[in-house]
Order: sequence, then C-alpha cells, then structure tokens
Amino acid sequence: MLKNAILILLGAAIGAAAVGAIASQVGGDRNEVRISVQKLDSGAVAVALQEADAEGGWGERVRPELNRLPADAPTGRWFSSSAIEIGEAPGPRHTACLVHHGSNADEFWLAVTRNAFISSRNIGLELTITGSPDRAAQAQMIRDCADQGVGGIATSVPDADALRDAIRYAQDAGVVVLTYNSGRLDAESLGVPIHVSLDEAAVGRRAGEEFNEAGVAGTVLCVLHEPANAGLEERCDALETAYAGGEVERLGISGVADIEESTAQMAERLQQGDIGGLLTLNSALMDPSVAAVATAGSDAKIAAVGVLDAAQQVVAGNVFIALTDQPWFQSDYILASLKNYLGALDLGLTAAGIAISPTTLVAVEPIVLDFKASKDFLDAFNNFLAELAGG
Repeated sequence: MLKNAILILLGAAIGAAAVGAIASQVGGDRNEVRISVQKLDSGAVAVALQEADAEGGWGERVRPELNRLPADAPTGRWFSSSAIEIGEAPGPRHTACLVHHGSNADEFWLAVTRNAFISSRNIGLELTITGSPDRAAQAQMIRDCADQGVGGIATSVPDADALRDAIRYAQDAGVVVLTYNSGRLDAESLGVPIHVSLDEAAVGRRAGEEFNEAGVAGTVLCVLHEPANAGLEERCDALETAYAGGEVERLGISGVADIEESTAQMAERLQQGDIGGLLTLNSALMDPSVAAVATAGSDAKIAAVGVLDAAQQVVAGNVFIALTDQPWFQSDYILASLKNYLGALDLGLTAAGIAISPTTLVAVEPIVLDFKASKDFLDAFNNFLAELAGG
C-alpha cells in the first residue's frame, strides 16, 4: 500500500514537467508518427521520424541533428535524440474556463493552473484560466466566461452564497458548470452534476489521528489562511472531532499574500503557550509555520498540507507529518470530466441522461507522509531526476 502511494505521489509530482517534456504534436488526418531505424556499417544505429499523411502513407524521414546510437553504447541506458519539429495537431473542439479563488502568490493554485494548462492541451480543451481571492471578482469571472460563449466552466466554490447567482447565470446560458476544490457540501444545492476535491474531512480526521498517536496534548491550532472558505472549515471541523488531546482553536491569519505577517501571527499565538500542535492547510504556509515555532521557542508538533516541500521538512525533522493536497488530481479529473461531459452532449445526450445521480462527488483521500514515506518519496523523486539528467 505504501509503495503504491509513493508511486502515485511520484507520478503526480513529476507529471506536469514530464508530460511537457515528452508530448509531441502530430499532423495528418491519422494523427500518427513512427520511428525508423537503420543499422550502419560501423555498427551504429541511426534513427529518423516519419509522420502519417492525409493519403494514408508515410512522409519523408526526418533526421534529428543528433540521430545516431554508437556501436559501443553501454547497455541499459536510454539515449535521446535532439528535438525536431513536426506538424501541428488538430485544434481543440471544446472551449472552457477554469476559475479558481486563489492568488498568484499561492503555490497550490500555481500548481493547479500549470497542470491544467498541460492537461487541457492533451485532451483538446481550449481553456481560459482565471482566478481571484475576491469573491465578487470570482463571480464576475464566471459571468464573463458565460458571456464569451464557452461550452463549460469548472469553478472552485469557497463561498456558495457569493457565487450562487453567477453559477445560475452560466447554467441559464446553457453552459455546463462543474465544481472542484472547495464546495463539496454545496455542490448538490448548486445543481452541478460533478464535484471533484480532496476529501476535506479526511484531512482533518487523519491529522487528528496522527496527533493522538503522537501523544500531543493541549490546544491544536487549525490555521485558516482564507476567510469564509467552506472546504477549510470542513477540515477544521473534522480535526476538532478526531483530536482527543485537548481543544482545537481556529487561527485566522493574513494568508499567502503576506507570509511575513502570517508567520508573526502564528508565532504570537504560539508564544502564549498551551499549544501542543498546529495544522497548516496550505503548502505555502508550511515553511512559515516552521519559522513561527522556532521564533516562539515552542515544541508544538506541525502537521502540514503539501507534498514535495512538506516531505523535505518531514525528513528534516521540522514537520512530523504531511498530508498531500493533490493539486494535479483535482485539475486533471475536473477537466477530463468537463471534456467528457461536453463530448456526450455533442452526441445528443441530455444532461439527465449523462448524470449518474443529481451530483456525483469525487473525493481523493489524502496520503499521510510520515518520516519513512517522505524519505521513500524523496529518494524516488531524486532517482528520477538523476536518470532524467543522465539520459
């Protein structure tokens, strides 16, 4: 089970970079390429690429500048040719918007948008990505997308009341609206067919269980980096239910837009004493929480939401567990769902015929990274980087 979890994490962590590195755009109606190889008199092997043409044949062989494998090449090692340019793929048939409530300073949302850009190109979605931590601005972005005539919108819903009218506006315009990230408990009332998110309650529950197992006593801080965010509140609710060593206190801070102030706010509360642990809910606040604990001279145990940086801090001994936030899964799954939904509509299926239930909730369980899991993950990640550099 642990091995599978590490493989999933590794695939997610390197996915955005790897897909960008290996993806090719191909032309011709057949949308195919093939590799040609030729053994030379010297024993070396030359390679070339052929692209399918519209008539069902194969075009001329295109040879990269670096195109030969020496006869004395060592076994078991991958070699790469130099890059070549080939025809462009057919343009996407569907247009969509991805709307979120994050800021440009938030690493989580930067990961979501980077991955969404790659995923949309791979599945043929012409995607516009917008976001704002201001609820009124986010609502207007949803309306703007509907006015532009897109086929679908995927939006996060940190505050259903603030976004409800805008979502209804888009739905009334015939736009397919799906939701992701925050808003799981409001998805059905919003009338959306699919919601994709991290299992918010599991984040708080698993953190509480880990605090209990570690023997943490006293108040645990659930650090809220955004106001009025239903998903974050759900995590704190579950932490409060699961934690048995004392009270759970919700600490509102300035958030990722002002890391220095957020660090000071956490340190100030820690200096007041009786804090056995704290749970940070955003990867950008993990390092500040470590700094706050050090500044306050506290021995509070830190549980942090994050992946790569969090694993590094766990191995360093600064964070005792990390819980994965899965930005890649959330963006991949919601865009694939949106693409499939629009494709089904193209086939003449009605919305009622596509939906399995009034609202399908898709939630991914967070993976708990303790010291061993974090070290295994980092070892696998570093080995991948080494192989990539060597190949």
